[in-house]
Amino acid sequence: MIDLHFNDNTYQIPGTWEEMSSDQFLQIIPYLLQVMNGEISVQQCRVLVALVLMGLKPRRFRKHFQESYFNENTYRISLELSFLFRIEYDNKKAFSKLNKTIREKLYRYLPIELDEKEPAVRWAAKQKFNVIPDLVFAQNLIPSIGRGRHKLQGYIFELDGKLLSSSLTFIQFVDAQFLSNQYLESGKETTLKKLVSTLYCQGKYNQDSVQNVQLSRVNLPQMMAILFNFNAVQAFLYTRTKYRLLFHDSEQPETGKKKKQSGSGLIGMGYSLTKMGYADVENHSVIKAFDQMYNEIIANVQTLHKQEIPLDKISEATGLPIRKINQILE
Repeated sequence: MIDLHFNDNTYQIPGTWEEMSSDQFLQIIPYLLQVMNGEISVQQCRVLVALVLMGLKPRRFRKHFQESYFNENTYRISLELSFLFRIEYDNKKAFSKLNKTIREKLYRYLPIELDEKEPAVRWAAKQKFNVIPDLVFAQNLIPSIGRGRHKLQGYIFELDGKLLSSSLTFIQFVDAQFLSNQYLESGKETTLKKLVSTLYCQGKYNQDSVQNVQLSRVNLPQMMAILFNFNAVQAFLYTRTKYRLLFHDSEQPETGKKKKQSGSGLIGMGYSLTKMGYADVENHSVIKAFDQMYNEIIANVQTLHKQEIPLDKISEATGLPIRKINQILE
């Protein structure tokens, strides 16, 4: 948490996605969508999010200097929320050669928000770049949806120290992954509803439990927040765990952008494990299934390498790019 002093009050606001409450996360998702749709700027979004996290609302004052003071201080506070977005430059090679300190700043802030006297900042201001919501975390921030009799408990996904756990089954994860990708390509609300039903089905996961989910009390902004959250969980698995070996580099979800369908590789590995004697892998916890797949891939690569099989042949046999094979063999 970040302690901030504002108008003689002290506010404690989240410094990471994981520290947000469910209500806070649900409130800020529409602002992220507005940025992605070009309706508001990154700076405007940060200010609006800062107000949400402090429990304040935009205000108008009778005296202009009071309004200017409020707006200036809110903007300064919003700069503390560097975790919301990341800036990716088209010229990745040149960007990687910049000084580490300035590179880290440019990764989080727009060039216009930094010291223009810095040569690297002047360079960055002339480059093409994309601003992307930096949704990468290991937690379901929306543990339940609906109200009263229609309240539905969601999946568990959490990181305790270095121990990752989840209530999602392997096949449930794969189905949700497929639906997420499908929605990002088609934009069909029926697909989004099916994704939510998959993630918030009650009892043992199967097609009947998915079809029985009632979403009458769940609105579109809530469903979009659920999509963002699930894609953040996927991104965490793809980029910050050993399981990244199981995924193609192109599979990392970019919320709101079209991408190719994925998941077929995962389900194929699941079937392979079943044939090899790993019983009922589809109903295993997704983390347990990933552990089995990871260990099997490592063992396969090492066995083939010991047999002096060329790297390109190992790549063909395992479906792994040579770069990842070299990482395993290091």
